[in-house]
Amino acid sequence: SGVFDISVRNRTPGIIVHDELKNRLRLNIDDDIALLSAAGMKNALTQITVPQTFRFDLRGSYFLQQVAGGPKVFVDIEAAKRLFKSRNQISGIDLKLYDNEDAENVKKELSGILGGEFKISSWYDLQKPLYDVMYLEKWGSFVILILIVIVAVLNIIGSLTMIVIQKQRDIGILMSMGYSQAGIKSIFRKQGLYIGLIGCGIGGALGLLLSWAQMNFGLVKLSSAFIIDAYPVMISPVDVIIILSASLMLCLLASWYPAHRASQVQPADAVRYE
Repeated sequence: SGVFDISVRNRTPGIIVHDELKNRLRLNIDDDIALLSAAGMKNALTQITVPQTFRFDLRGSYFLQQVAGGPKVFVDIEAAKRLFKSRNQISGIDLKLYDNEDAENVKKELSGILGGEFKISSWYDLQKPLYDVMYLEKWGSFVILILIVIVAVLNIIGSLTMIVIQKQRDIGILMSMGYSQAGIKSIFRKQGLYIGLIGCGIGGALGLLLSWAQMNFGLVKLSSAFIIDAYPVMISPVDVIIILSASLMLCLLASWYPAHRASQVQPADAVRYE
């Protein structure tokens, strides 16, 4: 609400505060706000002096989802220098890069140039707890996906085992005609492979299609409290390959027990009552 104006009017600089802070302090637009620095508070407590405050005019407020730290305020840089008594000093410089992925390389180069006198932090360092949580969520989602695949694998084992039981006569006939145990195993392993290929193919295609649609059309929206309006999605070829490979490997393992059981069928027992 209000306007984003931190310029000096009538010798009073403007200030923009977060809605959370505005509501907590019960502030209204155009209210006068007195700010006191930490150094000023220390002097007031340790010395018999009246603390020096600086007046600001509340011009507006903003609302943004807080991912780290508390609510922030925006003031004119010259007013901030007077508040913190740092006329010829600044507390930090922010650099905006064309490619955010170059942040670590730029950090290393600046560290080599400036030495250890300055603290240099990348966007990852500033939000490290958040990105660590996101990293754990990513692998947690992978584990959940594998558990779902394991449930599907158990269904495959059950289905192939039922086929072996139902087709014992046919298996016995094939073995009596000279088909080897390895050949019988190969039949059911191939069946498990085909099931895995079809499932991974259809599932992978649908997953990539939905991810592409989210990237381009933003199907899943986010509230206006966030900077972005849709849930961010990035297709990682490495992740896709790992997931599809793991799923296909589990499908192949699922066919091992039915294939082994089929190879143990005795031809004489299979066709005894035929």
